[in-house]
Amino acid sequence: MRGSISCSNYVHIVGFPDAVSNDISLRIRGILETFRFDGVNNEVILSIGINSCRSVNKNIKEDIDVFSKNIIDIISQVKISGCNITVLGIMEVSDDCQCKPGVVFDNDIIDLYDETLCDICLNNSVGYVRMRDLLEYDDYIDGLHPNHQGHLKIFKKIKKEILANER
Repeated sequence: MRGSISCSNYVHIVGFPDAVSNDISLRIRGILETFRFDGVNNEVILSIGINSCRSVNKNIKEDIDVFSKNIIDIISQVKISGCNITVLGIMEVSDDCQCKPGVVFDNDIIDLYDETLCDICLNNSVGYVRMRDLLEYDDYIDGLHPNHQGHLKIFKKIKKEILANER
């Protein structure tokens, strides 16, 4: 309803189920062209990584070196477009995570990918919001996906971090 109300902030949520960093790297330019507005502060909040570090039939879905390269590319494309970017850390999964057969999420591997994500953000002057240990058992639907209460906690943390680091 553009034009009906005066607003300096727009929120667009773009999600790609089961996407890994390579999928987002290939699509980010089009996403930015579609949703970026002139005259407003464009902030990209990137939640990425959990699908990249999952194991499918005992094989990691996306090698950490490929993951790193793609994250650097995504950050570069967002910056070139004139947008700000904040990257969310990867959340842990609960011990009783109920996934598809053959799919495993290992918190030790998640930690490794999350540390890599944090380092890339630090080296590229990008905001990083640590999400580890934010949610408790009751904040999940299935051990992997947050429920309403979990999403509310995530929102509050992101809001607090972005407001504290306003550019």
